[in-house]
Amino acid sequence: MKNSLPFVLLTSFGLYLSGAACAQERLDLEFRLVHPKSKELLDQGITEPAYEVLKLKEQRDGRTVVEDLLVKKRPELTGRSVSKAVVTRRRATAGPANPKVLSYEGAQVTRWRATAEPANLVSDLGAGIDFTLDAQGTAIFAQVTRDNVGRRLAIVLDGEVISAPVIKSPIETGTGVIEGRFDSSQAEDLAKALENHARAAPAPEPTTPAATIRAGMIGLDTSHVPAFAKIFNQAKADSDLAGIKVVAGYPGGTDLPASRNRVKGFTEELRGMGIEIVDSIPKLLERVDVVLLESVDGRIHLKEAVPVLEAGKPMFIDKPAAGSLADAIAIYDLARQQQVPCFSSSSLRFSPSLVELKKNRAVGQMFGAITWGPCSYQEGIPDMFYYGIHGIEMLYVLMGTGCETVSRVQAEDADVLTGVWAGGRVGTYRGLRRQREEFGAVAFGTQGIVPAGKSDGYEQLCFEIARFFKTRKAPVAAEETIELLAFMEAADESNRHGGAPVLLKDVLAKARAAAASKH
Repeated sequence: MKNSLPFVLLTSFGLYLSGAACAQERLDLEFRLVHPKSKELLDQGITEPAYEVLKLKEQRDGRTVVEDLLVKKRPELTGRSVSKAVVTRRRATAGPANPKVLSYEGAQVTRWRATAEPANLVSDLGAGIDFTLDAQGTAIFAQVTRDNVGRRLAIVLDGEVISAPVIKSPIETGTGVIEGRFDSSQAEDLAKALENHARAAPAPEPTTPAATIRAGMIGLDTSHVPAFAKIFNQAKADSDLAGIKVVAGYPGGTDLPASRNRVKGFTEELRGMGIEIVDSIPKLLERVDVVLLESVDGRIHLKEAVPVLEAGKPMFIDKPAAGSLADAIAIYDLARQQQVPCFSSSSLRFSPSLVELKKNRAVGQMFGAITWGPCSYQEGIPDMFYYGIHGIEMLYVLMGTGCETVSRVQAEDADVLTGVWAGGRVGTYRGLRRQREEFGAVAFGTQGIVPAGKSDGYEQLCFEIARFFKTRKAPVAAEETIELLAFMEAADESNRHGGAPVLLKDVLAKARAAAASKH
């Protein structure tokens, strides 16, 4: 054990340390979620693959308490996100003795000492460290605390749990305080260690490197594979697509007919283009800088995405982001934890005709939209996740996020999904089967009712992917992708209940709970 840290209190993203931190060059600070059923599972002798058992030792009411905790192996945030640490001297009024009561009071920093001393006693808290998260760390911590209110968060310092307070409300300020009974010299050591950790982390390259960006493809069982490879590898030198080259592919594949019956042919087509074919994802990752996850069967996307994100490779995930909402949340959670950029999209999202419709002044203020397109099913996959997602993504381009309820009517040759957005706006998707199957959209606004033009091919999506790989800035927010997948799962839930409206917030809550067990 590298540090003597018998007690810590996290108060509105502040740490109270009673004890001394030993001087060292770099301090490994991690924030890790505790399993919501930690005590119950450990009492039964049960652990889960994504979690490990760590001991928390702290002083409570003048006595030493040791508690076993089931803590996620992967941190939500690390000391790499600390951008600044400054030593200060603090005095404060003593307050309630129970550290769990004061943990996470929101944006207002609470500086009560967690002792059994009488209330209103002015005490010297010793030297302290004010610290600030970088922009990405602030966003990550805000999201983590929003999504996990009521759950405990373990504070792990050099592999030791030093506190595990309860998240009472979202924390969005990105600032914190470490308070403790240590002298100025010890505080300086701790501040330097935190800042050294941040400096030790390599910053992501924000612009296009001079060398070609080597791209790898996972899942060679869709027509998108040869199409995308040709677009990237045959791009003109002065094109926005220049600088990206597909150099390797991993076939993958599943028992899904659309995968099983096509993976061999598309693999050979890629091989014929001079692209190396490898037999594992780890081998692919050794050869590439970025990844296109193309597997047509979304059910394996989470399994395939994990090693990519753990390797720190920026990743585009072809539709759907995953085979379930819970899997998609798990992917984006891991991407956030690993601080690796990724995004998912249908090619229809970036169709110029749809983008133009969104901006068309003839519509005025848009208060509704209808989109339509082919909607075949695949056994074992949620109904809308295979092909319906294209038209639903088009609907989200026009309507944006904020859908509250979804209802579905299913007939033999069509599906009709109706969403009600905040403010009473209504968006509808019509899935087509055994009719003329083409994509289309109409926007309803205060000035007019305007249809979209004909949808285009894959090139515009590839432009967005190229820009993403060069800048590492996702063109589609994770929150939007997660909501549109929730829209699709809510539609299935509505169908199971005879077309009754289903609240997206309920579907999201259930999926987030399921995603937590996958980490």
